[in-house]
Amino acid sequence: MTTDSGAGIELRRWDSAESLLREVGDCLRESEAENNLVLGICDAIVRGSYAERPSPVLLSIHEQGKAAGVAMMTPPHNLLLTRLPSEAIDPLIELLITEEIPIPGVSAPTPLAAEFAKRWTQRTGQSRKLEVSLRNYTCESVQVGKDSRGALRGAGQRDKSLLLEWVNQFCTELDTHPPQRSIEEYIDEAIDRQEYFFWGREQPVTMAAASRDTGRGIAINYVYTPAEFRRNGYATACVADLTRRLLESGKGFCCLFADLANPTSNSIYQKIGYQPMSDMQMWHFE
Repeated sequence: MTTDSGAGIELRRWDSAESLLREVGDCLRESEAENNLVLGICDAIVRGSYAERPSPVLLSIHEQGKAAGVAMMTPPHNLLLTRLPSEAIDPLIELLITEEIPIPGVSAPTPLAAEFAKRWTQRTGQSRKLEVSLRNYTCESVQVGKDSRGALRGAGQRDKSLLLEWVNQFCTELDTHPPQRSIEEYIDEAIDRQEYFFWGREQPVTMAAASRDTGRGIAINYVYTPAEFRRNGYATACVADLTRRLLESGKGFCCLFADLANPTSNSIYQKIGYQPMSDMQMWHFE
């Protein structure tokens, strides 16, 4: 389906992530680190990770005939936007309303997110609430040495019960959803892809995941330390070691998101060698 706003903005809806990537993949990869989330989600859809959920909403935005961004949603998550021309906001809102596509909220680069949220609530009468402001960091070189108190190891099937426990705790604390149909299915798939890692010595004290491989780069997420092990620098050591391993394996960069309301994590990541790249906001609609 194609919609022309009459102002040089064209919206195209796609039935598959493969088709979307064929159309705008090169555009997204021009800013691979910033668009890591969109590229990673498209890869997950291609793998079939969302097969039993409501069909994802996949839209490309074009300005004067050229690819200018992406809008996508994988229920129950927010509508996710890349950078877009401001002229695309109103046509996008009208398409979502016309197609009767309900959205729980929006996640987008700052200040695009705030502007979209404002116009959406003006158009629909819903209220809006800023859930979180995030900073996207990238790292090409680790600046700290190895912590001798522990070591990094990959998580396997023998760790499934512990991963289930910690991922559940992570999702509960952050009030978020795992990216797959259920946490159990997500863990099984993540173990098969060797995404999760533990850091510690006699027992694991911190976990982290490496996912959303986009070719040159990869994201680190699901960084979690149970309450009883916190304030010991374990998460710093885990992220540093995992970042180092990924870069040494041939990745050009690692990226991650940090909550701007948490100055500790932002400071820690920068000490490791992560540099601020872009900001994102997540808004919820009532």
